[in-house]
Amino acid sequence: MPSVDDWKRTLLTLEDEPFFELIKNHLGKVQTPYHKPSIINSIEKFLLNPETRSRILALLNDDESAVTAFILRSGGSDFDHLYRYFHDSYSELRFKSLMENLQERLIIYRDESGFYFVNPVLEEELEQRTEETISVKAFPERTGEAWFTEEMMIAFLSFLQDNSSPCKQSGELKKSVRSSFIDLFPGSGDDARFMLCLESLVYLGIIHDRGDRFSVYPEQLKKFISLPGKERFTVFLAGLTAGGWRESPPRRAFAAGHTIINALRKNTSGHLGYEREPLIKLLSAELSREDQRFTPKRISQSFDRLIMAGYMEEDDGFVRFAVSANSTKAAETMPMILQPSFEVLLPPGASAAARLFAALYCRLKRYDRVSHFEIEQQHFIESLRTCGEDTDIPGLLEEACEGKTPQNVVITLQGWMERVQQIEIATGTVIKVVPELVTVIQKEFSSMILLTLAPGVYFVRPEKLSPFITKWRALGYSDPGEVRNLLSQADAEGIFDYTPRLPDIPSISTRTAPEPEETGKIVMDADKESRRIQKELIAHLNSLELTQEQRRELEAKVARKLLIFPRQLSPEVCRIGRIEARGIDFHAKLRIIEDVLDNREDLLEIESPEIPDGSALVYPLSLTKDPGDPSLTALLLPEEIEHTFKIRRASRIRKRRRSVFY
Repeated sequence: MPSVDDWKRTLLTLEDEPFFELIKNHLGKVQTPYHKPSIINSIEKFLLNPETRSRILALLNDDESAVTAFILRSGGSDFDHLYRYFHDSYSELRFKSLMENLQERLIIYRDESGFYFVNPVLEEELEQRTEETISVKAFPERTGEAWFTEEMMIAFLSFLQDNSSPCKQSGELKKSVRSSFIDLFPGSGDDARFMLCLESLVYLGIIHDRGDRFSVYPEQLKKFISLPGKERFTVFLAGLTAGGWRESPPRRAFAAGHTIINALRKNTSGHLGYEREPLIKLLSAELSREDQRFTPKRISQSFDRLIMAGYMEEDDGFVRFAVSANSTKAAETMPMILQPSFEVLLPPGASAAARLFAALYCRLKRYDRVSHFEIEQQHFIESLRTCGEDTDIPGLLEEACEGKTPQNVVITLQGWMERVQQIEIATGTVIKVVPELVTVIQKEFSSMILLTLAPGVYFVRPEKLSPFITKWRALGYSDPGEVRNLLSQADAEGIFDYTPRLPDIPSISTRTAPEPEETGKIVMDADKESRRIQKELIAHLNSLELTQEQRRELEAKVARKLLIFPRQLSPEVCRIGRIEARGIDFHAKLRIIEDVLDNREDLLEIESPEIPDGSALVYPLSLTKDPGDPSLTALLLPEEIEHTFKIRRASRIRKRRRSVFY
């Protein structure tokens, strides 16, 4: 983290005019001759004064505290990163003004690289002031389980094989698919739940949206099923949660979901409910330290998906990440039960082979605790064609049933497989190597080759191409270059290789939520103190003999919290020069506008019948000098609406200092 010396060096790099404008607000007029390092030491001494620190903290409002807290947790951020986090609450111009105001108040500073940091002199107090305190409350024990489970995922994959084009062009679910889904998945059947299942599998890379249909990636499903139970469950939840990043590629969305799940598992208790909004903000700030995509909106969308699926509970603004009912599973060794009638029963705790066979080669008849499937000729044949025939089907079936396979079923399946093998139309890639590398292919790549078409000419399926190229490069051979006419699953390859960050949130603290009868917000002492300070300043200001322009400028500085002690209210902190023009003084109004457009350091307060509300604070854009009748084009603040009006018709135009850091 930056040191006090780093902050001091940043102040030393300021040009003289903004430097002395800044110093004047806090220490009053600087006497010459001056020595910048000595002045900065005086500023440090001013900030170390307990009363100064107390007033600075008391005047921080909730919005300012949120920005300061984010900068503290992120360890420093540039403007673009910060604005991505807060853009839902501010226009860019308003947010920039807020950042400049915090700089002028010496709460934050910006280094030469453009990164914002909290002032190290105030850091300890600011950490205490901005610490997120999250209310918690006990939740009753769960009586049910989440409806979207890994077991349902297997059944859904089987269902999808028969309904590979489930949606209309509008994206709405087809009536026939909806009806079948409701019949086959009792208690789970509605459009939102169907889409949740579908999207989760896309983010896991297990199915692929080809535009007109969805297809299963068998290799990716095998990889998922073969993961150890606890790791697989985390991956499953990551795919579910990834919907908060639906505009991102599936692999990036999955990575984000994985990070959120690990953050929740590592930093929350399954026995407690946490205030939803503070928890979202805290996770967002922590995770955004290295990844700009973790905005509160996206995390909130991820929470909504967890709530819909049953892995998070919500009650009166509190949420509990309730995974305990599903995180401990029975040993996954149970065989699939296959009847001579081709009926299949898949019990809880089914083995990996049983789940894989049911998902790819069986037709779902009913999803339940013990799900019912059947091996049906047309479904089986279509599955062979879409999922590929390189799987050892008899071997997989033998393993799934632990050898208890009816002979009539084995013979029938063999006959169906022979029918499919009469002709095959496959999409893939032809790879050709020079004769001296044939032995390398046979030794290192035999498991990836489907067919040898001729000596040195090989056929590789799409799902094997990416591993082939990766291994080829790892062995040090020349890069094969671009592959043409390839339908690949590059997005899915390696999706589970992502290693998530496991963020610690050391600043999280909790308080027990009040009983239901205790309603209403408690007004913080800081708010009371803020009001007391501002009343004190206004009362002192009213007692001073000032010109109208001096009074207005000091009022503006008090409103912007640049002056925090009565002793700072002095004409010496006001700028010299004309800052306001009224009525028929056309040339003075024009000079003020030209000055603001030239230096871009000020805004303008304008009163004119051409402005919708009669007066406005504006950010000037351009001056059109029509002969004898010039016009100003400006943004009306805070809405930033562009507006043009005649300068002659303005009854008052006044400079208003925006920031010495602009």
